Amino acid sequence: MLAGCESLRSGCASTLIADNNVDAVIVCAENARHAELTSDALQAGKDVAVEFPLALSARSCRQLHELATAHRRILHVEVIGLLTAGYAQWRDWAGGAGSRGLRVESRFRGGAYRWVADEIEAGRVGQLAVGRLHLLQDSFGPLRLVSVKGTASAQGYRLDAFLRGLADERIVVTEERRPEYVRGYELLARSGDRQFSMPRARRDEGLFGRDLAIFLDRVGTRRDGERRGQAARHVDREDVVAVAQLAEAISEGWLASVGRGGTEPG
Repeated sequence: MLAGCESLRSGCASTLIADNNVDAVIVCAENARHAELTSDALQAGKDVAVEFPLALSARSCRQLHELATAHRRILHVEVIGLLTAGYAQWRDWAGGAGSRGLRVESRFRGGAYRWVADEIEAGRVGQLAVGRLHLLQDSFGPLRLVSVKGTASAQGYRLDAFLRGLADERIVVTEERRPEYVRGYELLARSGDRQFSMPRARRDEGLFGRDLAIFLDRVGTRRDGERRGQAARHVDREDVVAVAQLAEAISEGWLASVGRGGTEPG
């Protein structure tokens, strides 16, 4: 049962978290507030579901998972892209294509609005790619960052990150954001004369509801020791930390590439 919904602007989020009638909390806020709200909820004895990214650094992600373990609570990071029918087809194709010579391209375009513009100004372009990095990590991880190129302007940026997968797959992550861009995403792969493009998610897949069901199933399993639903994909602790580390390295590489400080990753 939904006990309440509070806007951060109302200043009542802490009251909701402290409410003894609340068993679990869903954190849906600006990226910079995720770690604080998640920490408060875990310390209050709540199970927590949070939008990606869990936190702005790998260190904070690791600390939050340790806090959840210490309080014996579920910490669930929502990555709905793993639940789409198109991603299931992608996984089947990638698994059957063989990794030798596999080349993968992740191409994203999106707007630069409100809190996204704040993230760009802070140079956290890697964190803005976390959802897509999770798909690549799930398919080909652990991932290794080779190099980063980037450009920046008053209106937006372009990022090109070059990675290698576990079986030495060559992966290019391209991200562009400007205020006028309409959101769009493509995930492409080629192996010899075979190629595949991940189908787009359908509007009727009910992804947020399905992710919430996985969270509630994990909470129920923790409480009574018996899984209530069918096994489903979710992001585990190791992948959350690994992707956070990768996002940090990409951000540092981008900052160095555009001349705004930071260090080029090795």
